[in-house]
Amino acid sequence: MNDAAIIQGIKENGNAPYAYLYKTAYPVVERFILQNSGSAADARDIFQNALIVLHNKAEAGKLEVTSSLKTYLYSICRNLWLKELREKRKLNINVAEEIDESAEEKIIDNDTQNSFL
Repeated sequence: MNDAAIIQGIKENGNAPYAYLYKTAYPVVERFILQNSGSAADARDIFQNALIVLHNKAEAGKLEVTSSLKTYLYSICRNLWLKELREKRKLNINVAEEIDESAEEKIIDNDTQNSFL
């Protein structure tokens, strides 16, 4: 199946293009995500989100592919995964800051209580 046929199939809401993309493009995406702190479930979610982006762009007529469609889809997946990793890192940093703040509050409370004894 060539890229033009895949895009046309997506525009016509056919299932064949998606089955083909899962068969040919998904394994590379899954390998990338597994090698970069992700799970198979993460890979499926990211790939599904990338297919939604691809579908929406194709339907809107805004799909401009300058490389192969599989490379384009991989790039979308890669960007989505890196964004998720950044968000997780930010979340972990915020949780660590909250833990540090609560620990600091306990130390201050203990010091305050001990100074009254």
